[in-house]
Amino acid sequence: MLVILIFSNCPRKGDFPVLKGPYLGQKPPGTTPQIFAPGIVSKGENEILAIPSPDGKEFFYSTKDSTHPLTVMHTKQKNGIWTRPQVASFSGKYYNGAVGISYGGSKLYLNSLRPEKEGDEPLECQNIWEVERKGDDWGNPRMLPPPINSDKRDLGASLTKDGTIYFNTTREGVQGGGCRSKWINGKYSEIENIQELLNIEMPVIEIDIDPDENFMVFVSFNQEDSYGGFDLYVSFNKGNDQWTKPLNMGNRINTSANEHFPTLSPDGQRIYFGSDRPLTGGEKPLK
Repeated sequence: MLVILIFSNCPRKGDFPVLKGPYLGQKPPGTTPQIFAPGIVSKGENEILAIPSPDGKEFFYSTKDSTHPLTVMHTKQKNGIWTRPQVASFSGKYYNGAVGISYGGSKLYLNSLRPEKEGDEPLECQNIWEVERKGDDWGNPRMLPPPINSDKRDLGASLTKDGTIYFNTTREGVQGGGCRSKWINGKYSEIENIQELLNIEMPVIEIDIDPDENFMVFVSFNQEDSYGGFDLYVSFNKGNDQWTKPLNMGNRINTSANEHFPTLSPDGQRIYFGSDRPLTGGEKPLK
């Protein structure tokens, strides 16, 4: 199973605990990752893809088990207190995973197999969908047009302040999987290859971009400096879209297990990510 790692705080037994303050009331960690909201968010049931809203007052994550498809869960502050996580209004029926949120928080992005039209068969390949906020709730998801989506798998969605979207694709001609598309004059531009942008040959998947495009965190694998299977890397923008050679984020973050799905906190000072590392030193890795 995957667990979201970063903070730790134990809930009380019985009723859902009263959680106040940022990050679901969790105690901020130091430089050592800790399980995020154990028993509340992280239950050992494949919790992945953490998405905090830019104002820090809402939190989305995705979970699945043997009887349910990947489902988006949602919690928010109400009168200063975090609500019990519930299935988001646009999720629960089809395979859905929340993967990104716009800078202003008005649009949420999903990976989904939902059909384009209600009543049709679910899609065979995951595509990227957008759902807009409607008052206190959310509307109906819509599939993003080409060049974002294709007839192949298009995954992830991390957005900058100006609307540039970083994502992954399995379409031909995109080496390494990572790409981006800029928002220009009300539409998405043709995609650019992240491998070419960074001048590297390593795979680039599961990208999370800083809203100001100052740095990106992503997942790669099968590298000489890897600590295990999938590791987190970071690259910094030196200016004029010139990027540093990616750096492995080190053994405080990466382990002999797989690390996945990085997401930056709204202030850019912390990072959520999934891991299948054991919960304690004496356990086997999660499945």
